[in-house]
Amino acid sequence: MPLKPLFLAILAAQVLLFAAAAQADGWLWYALAIACMVSVFGSIPFNDVMVVRYVDDSMRSRVAGTRLAISFTLSSTAVFLLGPMVKTAGFTALLAGLAVVALARLLIVTALPGERRLREAWPGAAA
Repeated sequence: MPLKPLFLAILAAQVLLFAAAAQADGWLWYALAIACMVSVFGSIPFNDVMVVRYVDDSMRSRVAGTRLAISFTLSSTAVFLLGPMVKTAGFTALLAGLAVVALARLLIVTALPGERRLREAWPGAAA
């Protein structure tokens, strides 16, 4: 199954869900927050698949290790900064910021080569 269309759909859903949640309140906000989390956790496997499909075998362990190190560093920093940021700016600004981050990810994934170009560049890859 092609990776790019599925990942683009999940990222587009994240952009829309975060933007909608930034404007919602009450029970609608609660439902949108749950949908946001489902889309965020649904996108996690795609990060690993991208490493497998787009990184050469000889570099894969180094790239995966670097990705994990950066992820753990950024996530611990984000947890540390989350409280003061929400206290200062509020959830609306936080969710709008997450929509911008999801949009940036969408644009980056759009620039990735498709399955056909990947097979042409590396015969036997993306099988």
